Amino acid sequence: MVGGAVAPLLITHASQDPRFQEHPGLHRYGIESYIAVPLFRPDGSPFGTLCALDPNPAPLTEQNFAIFRLLADLITFELEADEQQQRRETALRALEDFVAVAVHD
Repeated sequence: MVGGAVAPLLITHASQDPRFQEHPGLHRYGIESYIAVPLFRPDGSPFGTLCALDPNPAPLTEQNFAIFRLLADLITFELEADEQQQRRETALRALEDFVAVAVHD
């Protein structure tokens, strides 16, 4: 994300792109190529960004962008699956604690 935007972004040569020539972050860190795809939860809320930076201009294409979007979808799927597993384990521990108390009484 550049400037807090929640949208995919592809910059192949920042210092020659009028939209980003004066961007303070890209300029300060010498970033010429940047690709970013936001990560969204199933409810649509954003929770991160998958990005890659390069100090050199890179001939990034729409195919690179499509692959990055697929990787973002995969990361989203895996993170959501991990969170669901954690919720199930928490619920199971609570049930086990309840059963242990009920059996003890």
